[in-house]
Amino acid sequence: PEATVRTKRPQVNWVKNTQWTDHLVEYLTDNPEFCRKLFSDSTAEARPKKDGRTKATAKDAKSAQYGDLAKHIF
Repeated sequence: PEATVRTKRPQVNWVKNTQWTDHLVEYLTDNPEFCRKLFSDSTAEARPKKDGRTKATAKDAKSAQYGDLAKHIF
């Protein structure tokens, strides 16, 4: 049988590129709705008595959200 060759994905070096973390925090801070959807907003957190909003749910798969976020970071 033939061996399957696996390609190793390049690692993202956050330590050497601190501006990426800055971009991440800035984007999530500027886009709270995206942030809530990305981190799966809970119904308990979204109770109308607490802050008058409904639960945020993403229409796209997490991979699509990560792709959008990557565009803003890199």
